[in-house]
Amino acid sequence: MPHSNPEAEDTGPHRNPEADDTGPHRNSEAEDSDLCGISVGSREPGSRGSDSAACESRLHGITVDMNDFSDQALTLAAAAPYADAPVQITNIAHIRRQESDRIRAIVSNLERAGISCEEYPDGVRIFPGQPRPCRIETYDDHRVAMAFAVMGLRADGIEIENPGCCRKTFEHYFELLDELTGSSSFASV
Repeated sequence: MPHSNPEAEDTGPHRNPEADDTGPHRNSEAEDSDLCGISVGSREPGSRGSDSAACESRLHGITVDMNDFSDQALTLAAAAPYADAPVQITNIAHIRRQESDRIRAIVSNLERAGISCEEYPDGVRIFPGQPRPCRIETYDDHRVAMAFAVMGLRADGIEIENPGCCRKTFEHYFELLDELTGSSSFASV
């Protein structure tokens, strides 16, 4: 598995894609969602798994500079396996120095779930696939726990270790997630 970003090595500091006339221009997180094709649908309470009609993938592969909203990088990474093409998240090297090395947490947890990915100094590329059952290591980081619970909404057998680490910012996150999904998958974790 590569551990360096050849593009970053060749070009030095990350270029701002908004200044690049060869790609799509983005002005907001909402526009990033439009580029990805993210949609919110409804489904029967408690239904999970990739065969749910409302869960059909509309998430498209994208390369996105998430420096300005890096707290959401974990959530995009956890949803990325469901995209129809690779998702590359760039310009987030600083998240290696937060509550955990969040790039390493993304890669190690996706690999546990059987998802192919490539780690770079400033980001990650995630390839499509169906996550397999695994235990998610939170590294005592609330954002890791909450983000990878999202992956578990479409894959059975995703267990979050140490969900109590969410007390820092959202003590009842897993109870609310269970209430919203009509499930009891996370309440007992």
